[in-house]
Amino acid sequence: MGHNKSFHLILFIFLQFCSSIHCFKSTFDDDFAAILHDHAFKALIHERPHTGALHNASLPANLAGIQVSAVGLRSKTLWRKGANFSGFRIPPKSLPVPYVRRILIVYHNLGNWSSIYYNLSGYSLISPVVGFMVYDASHLSSKNRNFPKLELNTMGKSISIEFHTSTLARGTQERGKCAAFNAYGKVFLMGLAATMVVKSVAEKRTQEMEKEADDGEFLETYCIDSSKMPRASVTRTNPVLESTNLPKWSWYA
Repeated sequence: MGHNKSFHLILFIFLQFCSSIHCFKSTFDDDFAAILHDHAFKALIHERPHTGALHNASLPANLAGIQVSAVGLRSKTLWRKGANFSGFRIPPKSLPVPYVRRILIVYHNLGNWSSIYYNLSGYSLISPVVGFMVYDASHLSSKNRNFPKLELNTMGKSISIEFHTSTLARGTQERGKCAAFNAYGKVFLMGLAATMVVKSVAEKRTQEMEKEADDGEFLETYCIDSSKMPRASVTRTNPVLESTNLPKWSWYA
């Protein structure tokens, strides 16, 4: 049982036209992501990172325009406080899956490379493509940069992404769309007249779990520090886009 959303890589862009996307061409593969993230790992190891501090990676000249940053966190801190870095806000009561004591979150902003790696026929990008991955940082050292990828269980809550208003030309809020591309190639669209968030479709299953607990059915738990959290198997689900009132914008780190 259990119903979680995995956020291996969430990519957000703004699109200037308002027709449907049936497919897209992306040349941003795991190998290129590994190159970017390796620079983040090097920066962390070289700077002797402090837990909870964001570190910006130095990229070679041939990758100018791309921004990569990383932060190391304890899982119990992520559970208590969530994480708010580089325009991404991961809510409290989130856990890595499988559970580890320490995690590494690597963020990237493709900047002016976005249109090179995400070529959508008939669409014009008006903001950069951004994303993040989560890794097991239990054994962070100069000799080991092969960190396993993890998923996130947000307990049905939203991960939000903020953009700065200067990325939007006048009038594009009415005509534009926001697109999210998940790690499995699916595309999700929504208009710009609202705050964009990615929300795991987990409410129904969460209610079922709560009912099972009320009825006395045993649920496994994690014990982190003095907190107990439900433990459930992972089911990959598709996110949906949710709107509120007005968009919030901020610079990336």
